[in-house]
Amino acid sequence: MPPVSAPPGAQGPTPAASPLPLHRHPGLLAFLAARTASSFSACVQAVAVGWQIYALTHSTTALALVGLAQFLPMAGLLLPAGHAADHFNRRVIVVTCQAIEALSALLMAIAAFGGWTTPWMIYAMVMVFGAARAFEMPCQQTFLPALVPAHVFPRAAAVSSSLFQAAAVTGPSVGGLLYG
Repeated sequence: MPPVSAPPGAQGPTPAASPLPLHRHPGLLAFLAARTASSFSACVQAVAVGWQIYALTHSTTALALVGLAQFLPMAGLLLPAGHAADHFNRRVIVVTCQAIEALSALLMAIAAFGGWTTPWMIYAMVMVFGAARAFEMPCQQTFLPALVPAHVFPRAAAVSSSLFQAAAVTGPSVGGLLYG
């Protein structure tokens, strides 16, 4: 069978672009650092909250309710979060959500150090955290393709995924050490 010729005016395969180091793409390092720090802190907080609720209640049911309190807002806000990501400034949404998460974590830390933490306060703060994550995640996932050209995206996605996994592995360890 003869080779198929390209239509007139069509260009051949584009030569591979010179591989620019990932750190040379504007904004990529800041994005990766912020995403890794956010994931790491969420993992640390999850472990600390789990230990704290169990220390307060000595109940595995109360511990399970923490996970439910975080999951329900995420599931319930799935469609509104997607709508917000499509119709509003994603950067503003992510910054607002991370500020809410940080304030939630700060309030829980102050309450823990003050000794006035209650299970219901923990459930409320975890629900706020879950609601913020529900809006943050769809917006945050659109940043990487916008920061790097298409030919660099596979490398950037691999680095981003590796950093996320590293945060997911080390975060719980640090959370347990900090709680202990």
